[in-house]
This record gives sequence, structure tokens and C-alpha cells, in this order.
Amino acid sequence: MFRLVSDSNLVLVDWITSGRHANGENWDFELYKSINNLYLEDDHPLFLDTVLLEKRTIQTIAERMQDYQAIAMLILFGSIFFYLHLLFLMRIWIFATKNVWPIDQGQS
Repeated sequence: MFRLVSDSNLVLVDWITSGRHANGENWDFELYKSINNLYLEDDHPLFLDTVLLEKRTIQTIAERMQDYQAIAMLILFGSIFFYLHLLFLMRIWIFATKNVWPIDQGQS
């Protein structure tokens, strides 16, 4: 749990890998739980996140994760990241417009 004041800056990285492949590990555990809650100074929730990986009788964690080998989350909060935020938005917009529009751009 993180409590932030209005002028805070925060970099939060939460990640997990599937295990040590050299030892044959591939999501070889029964339970993983990660909770990241961010609140502003007035106890107003800003970001609430829970990741739960739990072994079930029907499917293992490895079966449900398929070919994915990691889960990661990155949170950037604060005014210091303003320009980085703009860069991310521009790159997402460029990627989306290149991949959403038809190849011939409607000229056929």
C-alpha cells in the first residue's frame, strides 16, 4: 500500500517470472498474490490492483499462462513523468493508427 501526497513522484515496478528454466521450473508454484494499492493523501483510492495466480484442480498455473513467461506492471506517477507520458501516448497513437487502418487506406 502506498500513500501519496499531491506532489509525489513514484516509479512502481511489480513483476514475476515463470521460474528458473535451467531447473525446469515453469510457473511451478501453487499460489502467488500481489497487491498494489495507491491512495492519495486524503485516502482517496488512485489505483487498486491485485494479481492472483492460484493452482486449480482443472488447470495448473502453467497451463493457464500458456507461453507467457512473465507478468509485469509499471506505474509512473507524478509531474516528473509528464513528458514521458506524452511520449508514450504518441507512440501508442502511432502504433494504433498503423495497425488499425486498412493497408490500402480505403483506396481500393
